[in-house]
Amino acid sequence: LDCCAGRLVGGQIQASTVGKNGPWQTIHQFNSENAFQWQEVNLPDAVYKAVRYVSPNGGYGNVAELEFYNGTIKLTGTVFDDGS
Repeated sequence: LDCCAGRLVGGQIQASTVGKNGPWQTIHQFNSENAFQWQEVNLPDAVYKAVRYVSPNGGYGNVAELEFYNGTIKLTGTVFDDGS
């Protein structure tokens, strides 16, 4: 919904090479130019053990859908909430 896409601005996709306890590296940040459209983000060449979305203040976690792929293979894993 266009009413809520602005809540994505400032949100980040972060990844960790260690695991769900970090340390975390921001690999993508949503801004006002890209928050209202479908996006595909190519990750840096690295082996990540965990990937997360961090909502901005006032974002309320409003994300319609996130999918992660390695090439054409959709990644699966364990969902976790680190309390951030």
